[in-house]
Amino acid sequence: AAEAAVASIPAGSINDSITTLVDTWSSSKINSLATTVNNTLTSTSTTEALSANMGKTLQDSKQANLVSGTNIKTIGGTSVLGSGNLEVGGGGLKSVQVFTTSGTWTKPAGISKIKVTVIGGGGGGGYSSVSGIGYPGQHGAGGGGGGTSIKFIDVSAISSEIITIGASGAGGLQATMTASTNGGNSSFGTHCYGNGGSGGWSNSDGYYGGGYGGTSTGGNFNIVGSDGGCATYGKGGTGGGNTIGIGPDPYGNGSGSFNASIYGTGGSGASAIGGVSNGGNGKSGIIIVEEYA
Repeated sequence: AAEAAVASIPAGSINDSITTLVDTWSSSKINSLATTVNNTLTSTSTTEALSANMGKTLQDSKQANLVSGTNIKTIGGTSVLGSGNLEVGGGGLKSVQVFTTSGTWTKPAGISKIKVTVIGGGGGGGYSSVSGIGYPGQHGAGGGGGGTSIKFIDVSAISSEIITIGASGAGGLQATMTASTNGGNSSFGTHCYGNGGSGGWSNSDGYYGGGYGGTSTGGNFNIVGSDGGCATYGKGGTGGGNTIGIGPDPYGNGSGSFNASIYGTGGSGASAIGGVSNGGNGKSGIIIVEEYA
């Protein structure tokens, strides 16, 4: 056919020859090819074969039955299928409320869970009574630290709770020989309690007398406060600590003592170096409420 086409090209320009060749294809070859394709596509056996092949392809590629939690992801136990918008997020820490005086905790909007840290008041330190560098210099022992209770609470059905903050223990008074006092108890409603530390002994002449750390109850974690430091032959005892800090050390304060500055810690005992002194006051308790969506 190619030889026949070449033989039929008339003499003249190359452009005329190409035009003639294209016309030959357009009028015969292309029409013939279109007819063949059309007949093939309209053939019953051909369409049946195409349908079978397409059906097999779809069958092979179809997705397995959808099962929640198996091949459908779930969030918080809920399938992601369905109409509407699925909010992803939340659940994190949203706010914190800190209480250093008694009152009421009120749940903010959108809060469903809280973590509560309750710490009792620190005990007061003991006074010193006899001046001297060593024995018979009688120093005061440190007050005990308040106990800590930590609890996670679902507050979906709770709107408020009563806050009670334990008072600080008073340091012992030398002039009237008044003993130091214990720290007060803190509580978050009826959920958890941090009890106050004990007051330190006064007029102590040896390695003993530190106030006991406060106990705690009701929480997921209940932590006893640390005992106050014993009076030694050289100085008064250190104030007891808790989960957020330690009490003061009277070392280097001569015949004085230190009041506690960290919530729930005990006051230091008084030293009797060159004089006598009152014991240091403990610090009141604290409640910290961390709020989660």
